[in-house]
Amino acid sequence: MRKLLFLGAAVTLLSVTACKKDYTCNCTFDSTGGVADITFEIKKAKKQDAEDTCKATEDTYKLGDPKATCSI
Repeated sequence: MRKLLFLGAAVTLLSVTACKKDYTCNCTFDSTGGVADITFEIKKAKKQDAEDTCKATEDTYKLGDPKATCSI
């Protein structure tokens, strides 16, 4: 019985941590008209995947403004 309870708890914990959610990436950078603030949704993604997407976006904006920042 104890093993079954432990297994159930492990499966529940794993399913909660592996679920996909919606995240918002906020980016700030200098543009020709001043400082730009852009936000976009990353839908149904794991947290690490959303962070990777946001970081890739930051890298793209850094091509135009080395001080550009993006975060979840």
